[in-house]
Order: sequence, then C-alpha cells, then structure tokens
Amino acid sequence: MHSNKLSTGISSTTVTVRSRERSARRQLSHLGFRLEKTPARSWLREHFGPGYQILKGNTVVDGCLSREYEMTLEAVETWIADQA
Repeated sequence: MHSNKLSTGISSTTVTVRSRERSARRQLSHLGFRLEKTPARSWLREHFGPGYQILKGNTVVDGCLSREYEMTLEAVETWIADQA
C-alpha cells in the first residue's frame, strides 16, 4: 500500500515545512501576530525564494528591514521562541 505523500508527489520535506509553517502561524496567533509568506506570483520569490514576515494588524513587526519577506522559517521560529 502506498502512502498518500507518494501518490500525490509531495515530498516529506514539503510536508515538514508546511507543518512548521502551520505551527508558527498558530503560535503567532496566540501571541496576537500573524505570519505572511511571499506571494506565489511575486518577483521576490523568483530571486530570493520563499520568505516570511511577521505582522501585528497591518504593521510589519519583523521581516522587512531591507526588503519584504526577508525572514526564513528558522528566523520566524527563533523570533517566536524569544517572545516566550
């Protein structure tokens, strides 16, 4: 019997990243923040890959120092850990 991941062509790495993103979104929500990822059709993703920024309301709190969506997922997780 084949696992669902193999039949859909989704790698285990992709599943891990998605679960980490969900976890980060949930934790940020509890803290009153939200996580945004580089839009799929953004020119930024083409040059820099996917990135993240943390917002409170409509104000960017982190991830936009020199360009939008400059945080990595690891940086987001570190930011969350520093808030606790």
